[in-house]
Amino acid sequence: RQLRQALSNITFGEKTTFDDGKYIISYDQAKDMYFRALRILKYLEIKEVNLDTIKKIHEYVAFSIKYDTKGLNYRDRTYFNLSDKKSEKEKYILKRLKLMNTSYAALVNKKAVCEGYVNMMIFLLSIIGIEARMVNCSYEGIEFNHAAIKFKFNGIWYYADPERERLTEETDEFGYTFEEFKQRYNIPVKEYLDMNKLERGRKWVYC
Repeated sequence: RQLRQALSNITFGEKTTFDDGKYIISYDQAKDMYFRALRILKYLEIKEVNLDTIKKIHEYVAFSIKYDTKGLNYRDRTYFNLSDKKSEKEKYILKRLKLMNTSYAALVNKKAVCEGYVNMMIFLLSIIGIEARMVNCSYEGIEFNHAAIKFKFNGIWYYADPERERLTEETDEFGYTFEEFKQRYNIPVKEYLDMNKLERGRKWVYC
């Protein structure tokens, strides 16, 4: 009982760009996510790690999750009506508004926005030992911030966009090199510096 109580006090933080914060995931939620992820990997028959199996995960995320348009519209209406965002009630509302950006929303609720797609893919890839990171970007027709993903395989960083994949029938939004990705997306200076550091081992300081 004491162990159970101690475990219930463990929480995990998942970074979200919404409200410049992070979403707190409880131990029970994290455990639920982990076993759901294992079932997904079993369903996809992931027995070895290569670009083909990573692509299977990418496509699963792209086509199994519903884009949360209703939730996004509700957030747009609600967020700016909050006053100081410091009361317990408003903190709770903010947490609910962040949910759609998380891997928990994508894995459990099966609906999310682009950042939720990416966080789910990062979570799945972490289980099979693939390092992955979120990439903030934009592209033609999208003026607000968009989230894509980069992952490292055999020492090479590749880019993918699971949320955009669901919208495109002819374009394969997977496996771009950095050069290819920057031709298709607008990326911040931070990403150029980050890739310089990752590929050449340089130490950059930026904000």
